[in-house]
Amino acid sequence: MVLVHLCADACVPFVEHPLTDGSRARQVQRVAVGGKQYAVRRVFSRASWERNGRFYGGWWQMMSKEIRQQIHINDQPTVEIDFKGLHVTILSFERGVQLTGDPYTLAEPPFPAAVEDQRGAMKKLVLTAINAKSASAAFSAFRDGFGKGAPEATLTNIELQAAVDKFTEMHPQLTDCMFADEGIRLMWRDSEVARAVIDMMTAAGIPVLCIHDSFIVDQQHQDFLQAQMDAATSRILGTPFKTTVTHGRRCHDPVYDGKHVHPAQLVKTASYEARLAAWRAANERKHDPDYLDYG
Repeated sequence: MVLVHLCADACVPFVEHPLTDGSRARQVQRVAVGGKQYAVRRVFSRASWERNGRFYGGWWQMMSKEIRQQIHINDQPTVEIDFKGLHVTILSFERGVQLTGDPYTLAEPPFPAAVEDQRGAMKKLVLTAINAKSASAAFSAFRDGFGKGAPEATLTNIELQAAVDKFTEMHPQLTDCMFADEGIRLMWRDSEVARAVIDMMTAAGIPVLCIHDSFIVDQQHQDFLQAQMDAATSRILGTPFKTTVTHGRRCHDPVYDGKHVHPAQLVKTASYEARLAAWRAANERKHDPDYLDYG
């Protein structure tokens, strides 16, 4: 159960959740829900239209996956569909290899036993290595991504290189992708997929929330979203890629864990109703031909 709080003037709800990565690990982050962070924008890098290009700015992007499961759209619970291991899958496909199974689960544990989440650490290390320009930079960034005292933060360069070697032994086609600064190009490729999905969903009049390589819609549009994701990857990347589906749940009752909720069961606060009314009024004004918005 995640509680939604209100600020002093009862106008901006926010959630609090613990951070798990970086120097602020174990600290609590406060993230506003709604407000002005309701739209996304593309951010490009290195003075190029073909580097990065991902969509940023939505409040839902700063929420944990657990909290995102509680999002409702038009009073309906949602589903989140995300691509499975997209960047390593793209790199493999570009080299003529179609990945099967989970690329981050190896035959033998890649790290010492003190690392409890072996798969999670392997995924973080591989993606960091793909993004970095050198092994030393990758290993430093990997350790910096964990809080002080975490077993992952104590791993040596030799141990991390050994883990990378185990990964490339299992996926030899990806050997030349390690420490090759590939991440920013891959972000552009997945951002083009996201752009296509957003465009198709918007044209169909269906609200969709983008989290880079995953998308949230209300549950009745799950199949339509899946079809658009398949179409976008087929057209842009050359083939549809595997996805996973996470079903949302009702947000106000910790006893009930079912994935389908009747709208009548939702509890709406007075402050929510006030914000909704204000949004509707503002939206109506913007559609008034005599209304001028100077920002």
